[in-house]
Amino acid sequence: MLAALAVALLGPALVGPPAAGQEPPAPAPGPGAPAPDGGEAVDVDALRHQYEELVGAEADVLVEYDLAGARLAELLPQVQAAGEAVRRADAAVVTAQADLATAREEEATADAAAAEARARVRAAEERLRDYAVEAYMDSGDTAAMGAVFDIIDGDAGPLAERGYRRTVGDQQRTLIDDLAAARDASRRALAAARGAEAEAEDQAVQVERLRTEADAALEESTRLAREAADERRRQEELITQIRSRKVSIEARITSLEKAADGIAALLAAFQGTEEDWVAGAVDIRIPREGGVISSEFGPRLHPILSYTRLHAGADIGAPAGSPVLAAGNGIVVSAEARGGYGNVVVVSHGHSLSTVYAHNTSFEAQVGQIVEQGDVIARAGSTGLSTSPHIHFETRIKGVPVNPRSILVPEDDATWGKDDDDGDGIRNCRDVEPADPERPVADGAGDDDGDGQPNGGDVLRQPLQPPG
Repeated sequence: MLAALAVALLGPALVGPPAAGQEPPAPAPGPGAPAPDGGEAVDVDALRHQYEELVGAEADVLVEYDLAGARLAELLPQVQAAGEAVRRADAAVVTAQADLATAREEEATADAAAAEARARVRAAEERLRDYAVEAYMDSGDTAAMGAVFDIIDGDAGPLAERGYRRTVGDQQRTLIDDLAAARDASRRALAAARGAEAEAEDQAVQVERLRTEADAALEESTRLAREAADERRRQEELITQIRSRKVSIEARITSLEKAADGIAALLAAFQGTEEDWVAGAVDIRIPREGGVISSEFGPRLHPILSYTRLHAGADIGAPAGSPVLAAGNGIVVSAEARGGYGNVVVVSHGHSLSTVYAHNTSFEAQVGQIVEQGDVIARAGSTGLSTSPHIHFETRIKGVPVNPRSILVPEDDATWGKDDDDGDGIRNCRDVEPADPERPVADGAGDDDGDGQPNGGDVLRQPLQPPG
């Protein structure tokens, strides 16, 4: 897709901006003159290819635009959830910090209790020492004194303590009990303080880890959402650029096609005083010897923009450079380049009828020249909005295109060209071959059937009535 976009958006422009206004017609070229400036062949295939590529690129980018939008819609709830997780983690951190502060206060309390217990132990030890000394002085009992010091040092076993208890009085027993209680209280206080502090520290570490993870999740989801939003903006910009290029091509094509309006205005001015068209008033034939209509008059899909429009004439296959023949007697009123028509010749035949021959590669007639049916007036080509060499042939009444088949003599009524294939002295373009007794041919310079055509080879529209 990126390659298509690069070609479609960054490649060399195949179309230029439409002209600000129509230039005055150049002087009419002489016979055999090459295409004048502006009559160059428009590369319709390249134009169509670029337009189709833009259409395809637009479709691709729209898909990417929708995907980015869907991705963004998917990520936004994740960003919100991550934000909520961060807020919960922050609250948990506050709670953990409060718990840690409480644990430290409890640790301080436990330290104070331990200090108090130690003081009690020291006091009890002092009393026991005093008693041991007194007992020794009174009785000389070194064993009793040694047992007391063992108890003070914590080296006496249960049997020694029980034995000692039997030998001492109530006061001493109370001292021993106080010492043991003080020791137990000190140990419990220290253990509780350390446990509370460790638990609070573990909780604080765990909460900090959770907050770090929540922050990372929020950062990642935010990054992805930002990337999706940036991608969507990029696709939107591409869509804008593509559509701008499409509009440029459409404007170029429209500008080329609107050049046809000049023909209608030209003919309206030239034929303003002519009599109205009457069916059969002028003999009109296909403008190519052996020519066959390959594309009819009527609605047709636009070759580039893909919408239905009027195909205002009939297309006749013709190799490049082959002769384009005048379809009937008349006068050349235009021979110039006209936008989408390329190099076009317009012939007026009287009776408000004119014929148009478009996409020529060169001219063989000039404005004001009188031509006869079958005269070479141009060479076929593919100038203007044309995909291949052919003759675009129009028949117009008062400048308005009509179906050429409603004007043309039926194809089986006459042979074509300026030769005389049957040697009867009548050139093919006006000869009926073979002779049809029901469609007699009049000879001479008169106009026996009143159709506006001299008799010489004229196909009588109505059988002649015998005199009288």
